[in-house]
Amino acid sequence: MKRANRQLCVLAVVLAICGAAYLGVRWWNETRAETDDAVCVLEWTDLSGLAFEREGTALSFAKGGDGLWYSADEPDFPLEQSCLTDLEETLSALKAVKVIRDPEEDASYGLDAPVLRVASELSDGTTGVLLVGSAVNDGYYAKLEDGDTVYTISSALMDGTDMGLMEMIALEEFPVVTEANAVSITLSLDGETRTFTKETVAGDDAAADACAWSLDGEALPEDDEALAAALSALPGLSFTSCHAWRPDLALRTDCGLERPARVTVTYLQGGSEEQYTLLLGGTDGAGNYYAQIKGSEQLNILRASAAQALLGLAEAGAAQETAQP
Repeated sequence: MKRANRQLCVLAVVLAICGAAYLGVRWWNETRAETDDAVCVLEWTDLSGLAFEREGTALSFAKGGDGLWYSADEPDFPLEQSCLTDLEETLSALKAVKVIRDPEEDASYGLDAPVLRVASELSDGTTGVLLVGSAVNDGYYAKLEDGDTVYTISSALMDGTDMGLMEMIALEEFPVVTEANAVSITLSLDGETRTFTKETVAGDDAAADACAWSLDGEALPEDDEALAAALSALPGLSFTSCHAWRPDLALRTDCGLERPARVTVTYLQGGSEEQYTLLLGGTDGAGNYYAQIKGSEQLNILRASAAQALLGLAEAGAAQETAQP
């Protein structure tokens, strides 16, 4: 019995020594080649095409003759150019943190089933593929698909590809409308239409020009809170995100946009009158509103505070109406 226990102890010691030796060799392989900023994993410059696959999502892009990037699958998709130009800059000089010149099998670094695969095509027709594997420290293991050397790289590339196509959309922007260049605002809600019209009242030598607003031809008091809130919201209107590109009728209906509230803003720009109509539907889980500029193919999200300020025009003139006999 004692002899068996002694053999087990010896075996355990041998296994511990072998394990430590293995870990030591691996650590030495991974740390002996720490690099400075001179070593680049790749230098993809003058790209004409780029594709990446991550977590089951594959996206492909092409650069047009105008120097702009386009979705290869939907060329007319309004792509936010900075998403691709930032990624292009990262790939033009992707530097190694460490170089492992005598690596183990790809599985040791997660490169047998990479979390990210980036493929490129340069303007001269050459192509390349970069694989990114497991996380390590503050970065990731990576290698060129046709190469033998394993590198560790920073998280910049993973950060730059952590998005789907809808997150890369260039959101529509509202024209800048202030009380100074506003002409009228019309709210159509629940079968009722209310039109607010502005007139500029010229001041005398000592006073500046003033704005006077009327509701369906009846003058509104200067201190109408609902109108003031809407006018304050107009200059800062902006969408927070895009919910859908080219939504079908079923989705628009689900989002409350089959019979939406309508806010039509008429304003002066360059000496001529311009106009846009904002459609407001229901709310999402966070209480923000589904919204769409009439004629647009983007179904977007508008902050609750902004939408409610515009819908609040339904209450403008309430105090005046109450005071009437």
